[in-house]
Amino acid sequence: MADANARFDAMRAEAEALSSALAEANSRADAARAEADALVEALREANTRADAGRTEVDALMMALAEANANAATAGAEVETMAAALETATARADGAEAVAEAARLEMTNNVDALTRANEASVVQLSQFEAVLQVKDVELARLASALSEERAALEAVRGLLARDGSASGDVHEQIVSLVARLQEAEGQLEGQATAIDSMQLVLDGSDARVAQLVGELDQKDHLVTALKSNIDMLLVDLQDRDRSSEALLAAEGELSALAERLTLRDDQLVQLQAEKDESEKVLLGLKSNIALLLEDLRERDLIRSELLAAERQLSTLTQRLADMEAELGSSTSALRQKSAEADDAYGELERIKDVLQTETNEKARLQRAAEGLRANVSLLMSDLNERDARVAQIQSEAERFRITVQASQEKINKLLVDSQITLENLVRGIVLEPNSLFQSRRGALKKKAALLRDAGVVDVEWYRSSYPELKDIGGDPVEHFITDGYLDGRRPKLPNG
Repeated sequence: MADANARFDAMRAEAEALSSALAEANSRADAARAEADALVEALREANTRADAGRTEVDALMMALAEANANAATAGAEVETMAAALETATARADGAEAVAEAARLEMTNNVDALTRANEASVVQLSQFEAVLQVKDVELARLASALSEERAALEAVRGLLARDGSASGDVHEQIVSLVARLQEAEGQLEGQATAIDSMQLVLDGSDARVAQLVGELDQKDHLVTALKSNIDMLLVDLQDRDRSSEALLAAEGELSALAERLTLRDDQLVQLQAEKDESEKVLLGLKSNIALLLEDLRERDLIRSELLAAERQLSTLTQRLADMEAELGSSTSALRQKSAEADDAYGELERIKDVLQTETNEKARLQRAAEGLRANVSLLMSDLNERDARVAQIQSEAERFRITVQASQEKINKLLVDSQITLENLVRGIVLEPNSLFQSRRGALKKKAALLRDAGVVDVEWYRSSYPELKDIGGDPVEHFITDGYLDGRRPKLPNG
């Protein structure tokens, strides 16, 4: 009886031990199932993050393509402006040559006209003096002729009264007739001299008429010269606008370089996030291997873990694809950086040409200032150029709108990049510590990630929050545990 009771007690103790072992096994199985569920959830979260990373890479590729298109458009516009500048330079040089030739010809013609006019004035003065002398002499001859005629009439009266004239009277008559003939001869000589001077005056009038015609022709040449000078002034204005457009293109190329630099930073951040994901995946693989060793007898758990491992392989492949895409994006960005450097070199050359053209423009402006006094009355001809100026202004306005739209896109990309950085910081800070082997190890890894990514400026963070000096420790770890939740800034804004 005692033996039976002892055996019964032993069996009961063994049953209780088996029951306790079964309860412990069930508890371990439940813990393993919970851990497996957590791992599956972590895999899903990693998959979601991988999809988000792919979406962000696609967005960066689209932004890169758009930046390439903008760079190509800016290059085409720079080439167009350079061609227009060369055309304007050629036209300015031609106009300057024409203006110089016309100026020399006008100067020579004016000098010739001045000399001819002075000679005509001297000749006319001489003619006037001779005419005055002839007028005095004619008056004297007319007076003498009148006296002789009066004497002749007196002799005729005597003859009429006394038919028998004496010899004295006959001699007096002969003398009077001779004197009259002499006076008439002198008058005829004076008349001939006057006719000769009239012919000379007529020739002078013809010469003056010819000079007037030549002056009219020179006036037409001056008008043409004024028109050329107006065209030159318009070309100078066009050159000024081309200079402004080139400066705007230089600003757009600078903005493009800044966008390329920003894309490099974003790619570095994505690379860091990918490396962190690979570390998490390595930890997940290790945990899955341990679970497979502990739960081989559980077919259901094994099948779930196998499915999780397949998902992990898919995620690994997707991460490898993302790495390849990131490598391609990096190569493309480097190529675009080289193209941007080439564009900068070409822009520097264009700036040198523009400086040379600016000096040439200043010289042309000084020459135009010297001629502008002669063409002030012809400025009304510029009205027909207003349509062209309005068209150029319209094109400049469209170019400004395009630049403004590009700037808005850049601002949007900057905002999106800032949001991505904040999401990265939030993801690292709020990452469950269960994905790491220990809470202290998780804090160290998170701090290393933020420090490598340049998110926290340690010196600025420590100097901006003096109360941290009493606490001590790593400022990056303090930002992860307390600073982020307290709303503290990790570094100077825009720093």
